[in-house]
Amino acid sequence: MSAVVADARKWAVQMVKTETRGSGDLERAMETVARRCGVTVSLIRSLHYRAPKDIWATCYFKIASAYRVECERQAKLLEHELQITAAKVGSSASLVGAARALVGKDFQPQG
Repeated sequence: MSAVVADARKWAVQMVKTETRGSGDLERAMETVARRCGVTVSLIRSLHYRAPKDIWATCYFKIASAYRVECERQAKLLEHELQITAAKVGSSASLVGAARALVGKDFQPQG
């Protein structure tokens, strides 16, 4: 498997895993990820189950872009949750400190 296919596979599998809400939801998650990426469901399915030998450059870049957007969305959600927690328990609480250490960046609650 080429590095390009391996990257696309890793991103697609991670996005499907993030989108899946429970057992029996895999097909819907694959359809949602394919729609977000702008690629076919069959490509997402084949990346998930059996990686192809090669992948079109346009598909690779669409998946890479969608993965980057998803990572940014997840980071914003995490930041929001940290803000809520800091507001509830205080920004100097050990729980907030542990979360900051886990995130790996200096988080300052806003507002």
